[in-house]
Amino acid sequence: MDIVEKKIANSDITFVKVVKGLSSNYDDVLELLDKKKPKCILLPIAPEEIEGLVSLVNGELDEFMLTNYEEIYARHLAAFGEVKVPPPGYEAVMKWSLDKNVEVIGMDMPDEEFTKIFCDKISTMQFWWHSARVKRWRKKRFKADSPEDFAVKWDKQINKLQGFKDLERARERYMAENIQKNSKNGVPTLAILELERSEGILALLDI
Repeated sequence: MDIVEKKIANSDITFVKVVKGLSSNYDDVLELLDKKKPKCILLPIAPEEIEGLVSLVNGELDEFMLTNYEEIYARHLAAFGEVKVPPPGYEAVMKWSLDKNVEVIGMDMPDEEFTKIFCDKISTMQFWWHSARVKRWRKKRFKADSPEDFAVKWDKQINKLQGFKDLERARERYMAENIQKNSKNGVPTLAILELERSEGILALLDI
């Protein structure tokens, strides 16, 4: 877990880069939250997913459906430690925030906007070619020295096509804008970033 601290506008923001899915993130994130005591937390998920996390923490939901990509990603990542869904770091945030009555904001694109940009950026041919590669990814060997190394290599693999690259750049811009928007609230803020998106987001924030 890599941490970057920066003052943006009126807020002190702690950026936490995580590898999605690692169980070890749970305790690390909880420890950081107890230390920093943020008054606002930003997660790299759609606003609609916040409700699902709340239901999970409250024991009203006990499983999440995985896409083929997520299932294969989890299998490869498991070489570096226990993997859970939803990401344990996100679950830790929700548990802590509910206990402390701290606001959690889903800073990624709403589902409707994501779908629109997906359709605009990715052609039918690209989509089918991309989908056809899923079986090969299941058997593919990733030469990675760490979970961080794997996450970056996985991201490069699934986003080889320009349309998918453009979609991820759009997500980075959206989240960077949300961070800037929420930095005006004047309160200590903690922002969880997917490791593979963190470089692009921080660059847009000139960090």
